[in-house]
Amino acid sequence: FKGRMAVHEVVIVDEGLRRLIARGVDSTQLLDYVTNVQQFADLRDDAVQRMLDGLTTLQEVLRTTV
Repeated sequence: FKGRMAVHEVVIVDEGLRRLIARGVDSTQLLDYVTNVQQFADLRDDAVQRMLDGLTTLQEVLRTTV
């Protein structure tokens, strides 16, 4: 796939996240944690940043992250 680039969504399982998982919290609380503590960026955030960097277009962001 020459000429293609990937968008990424990475969650690091640190001690705080590990504790939340062990307590059985719901996915909303897990997302709150990774968003606020780890500065997590989802696929669309990553794609938008690539658009702002001039690496892709708005149309491609919308097409690939819907």
